[in-house]
Amino acid sequence: MNMNKGLFVVVEGRDGVGKTVMAEVIMEYLSNKLELSKEWTKEPGSASVMGNPQIRNMIFSDDFRGDNVSQGILFFIDHYRHAEWVRKKIENGVSVVSDRWLYSQYAYQAVKEEKQVDANKLYETYEGLQIIPDLVFILDCSREVTRERLQGRMDKDLLQKDKLWGDHEKNDEILREEYRKLFSVFKPGKNFFWINQEPKESPQEIFLEQIKPEIDRLVAYLKERKTKDEVIRFLKMQKIDISEKESNWIPMPTEIELRNGNVLCDMAAGPCACKAYHNVEETIERIEKLGG
Repeated sequence: MNMNKGLFVVVEGRDGVGKTVMAEVIMEYLSNKLELSKEWTKEPGSASVMGNPQIRNMIFSDDFRGDNVSQGILFFIDHYRHAEWVRKKIENGVSVVSDRWLYSQYAYQAVKEEKQVDANKLYETYEGLQIIPDLVFILDCSREVTRERLQGRMDKDLLQKDKLWGDHEKNDEILREEYRKLFSVFKPGKNFFWINQEPKESPQEIFLEQIKPEIDRLVAYLKERKTKDEVIRFLKMQKIDISEKESNWIPMPTEIELRNGNVLCDMAAGPCACKAYHNVEETIERIEKLGG
């Protein structure tokens, strides 16, 4: 992706780890500090983003309780439609923060007596159509903390999940272990991050210490990448055949590097006899003169 598109950030974890609050903190940062358009959503997503709660209601209904294959297919349909909504948003430059994504579906399989293997084949078949988030933050905290947060949360959504997944208290440690497995599978340190919330800190402190640096790093990289792509795209548009010219007169695309958003043209062997920093406009102007 590039900075013409929106960011796609996912906040994952068990119930009670603080996903919704952290998503709100991230949303505020994207909007107020980075000045990016943003949308919030959640999985299952058809009800929250498209005003179409039928599929979500069916997933949590008594009619499908215990029918893991049917539930899995409904989850797939909901996720597929949700992914299309997210795709359109980010293609139009809107950043999306999602409270859970497809990864939760895999984690929660561990608490079911019967795995929905047939339904999971759908996800594997259409894996190429999935949207890979730019950043995934898996929030973690102790079982005691989640219990404390869930006490008194007798909302309809939580009661529906109790029917679907079983007792949260009983399954919390199982889910925690499944998320650890997911984290190990999806290459930690690239775009997956395990956010340890122990000792107990405020969401703002956790964001500043563990999440904000990763968002800033990604945004800086994308801005650099966009600048580099602009120069290379200009070279191609001008149909400059660099291979037929002296490489010391025109910077090769592979020699164009970026430092703090500026283009570094390797002209050490040429008339400049030095490596000079240029912004995009200056670099393009030089290329026009040298290539003309």
